[in-house]
Amino acid sequence: MKAIVHICCAPDSIYFLEKLKKDFPQYEWIGFFYDPNIHPKEEYDLRFIETKRVCDRLDIPLIEGKYDDTNWFLQVNGLEKEPEKGRRCEVCFDIRLKESFDLAKDIDASAITTTLLMSPKKSLNQINLVASYMSLNYGIEFINVDYRKNGGVQKMHELVKTHEIYSQDYCGCIYGLFNEEKDLYNIMPDVLFEWAKMMPGSKQEWLFIKRLKLLAETKGFYTKEIPFSFIGWDILRGYLFADEEPIKCHIKYYSKSTNGIAKAKIDNFKNDTIYLNKQNIKIIFENRYSYEADTTFIIDRVYKDKILKASKIKAFVKSQISYKDSLILLIYKSDFDNIKYIKTFKTYKHYFEEETIPYFEEMDDDVAFAIVGAFDFGGYDKLLEYIDGKKIFDNSWSLCDRVL
Repeated sequence: MKAIVHICCAPDSIYFLEKLKKDFPQYEWIGFFYDPNIHPKEEYDLRFIETKRVCDRLDIPLIEGKYDDTNWFLQVNGLEKEPEKGRRCEVCFDIRLKESFDLAKDIDASAITTTLLMSPKKSLNQINLVASYMSLNYGIEFINVDYRKNGGVQKMHELVKTHEIYSQDYCGCIYGLFNEEKDLYNIMPDVLFEWAKMMPGSKQEWLFIKRLKLLAETKGFYTKEIPFSFIGWDILRGYLFADEEPIKCHIKYYSKSTNGIAKAKIDNFKNDTIYLNKQNIKIIFENRYSYEADTTFIIDRVYKDKILKASKIKAFVKSQISYKDSLILLIYKSDFDNIKYIKTFKTYKHYFEEETIPYFEEMDDDVAFAIVGAFDFGGYDKLLEYIDGKKIFDNSWSLCDRVL
């Protein structure tokens, strides 16, 4: 007999699914990841990757539902300020469980349940109310279990730690995050902005590392995560104008905020760097890495003549220093104690093809790969600290495709 288990995230599922298979062995369990409430898309992708790791470990097939966040936002319209466990959560459960019951009906499943029942932040009464109503309408049994009790939550946390599962810091709903934090810019700027390039410590970087981890594990390699914290930087707003024309640009990492809008002229130009006559602002035409905090814009050379001929340049940056977390991922073939050499890579997606990791088949037993997040901001130093006594071959000569 088939049975559907709706899955909200990896942490809530890792113990829940293990216990479910043990308590209900008569069912062929199929996971269904349908969670259009999770925002932004990078966060959604990160949670799906980790859920797939959990399901692969437990030999549970996983179906990914449609990421229809537009419909979700329409359904919860007017409930933005509802608290956790309020009316918005009930509507959210209704959306996700209805889709799960629809799938159960389509594949002729006999029963259904959800890992939402495992979440300490969710109301069991709300979940059971919605699920019981749908169970009656669809004629499909809803399996109501409480695996939180008898130390279940503690066992969940232990498994999350043991298997290096990404543990999110908010439920997934952007309104829940906003209502919990008064100063949005001081929480997760990469939630609020879509980055063209990979930021150190961002969700994009975590997602990239977790994807490589899943790929390595499916190929039979060992993996080890080394988490660390560092002082990072966030760009909140910024722009550059030559006369009245906007110039496509990136803002260099650690650039300080301007004092309002700087209306400046060119003071000097040398070595592919334009120096403006106000607020120590620079415009450069290549990615030269440094830790200096001067406000610096990086632009393509196609705009060089336009900038040099401009009678007035307007520049604005609003940025902040923040504390961030990142990861180092070690990938190796045999016991780590036997490793003599480490080959390092920055979190630069163009090092890797879509579905392959370089040189994996050629990796020797005494060699490990280190995919180093926030490489220049503490990642490399953390790696040195962790692998004391092993030689490092640094393949990270490039300046990474991200905001610099």
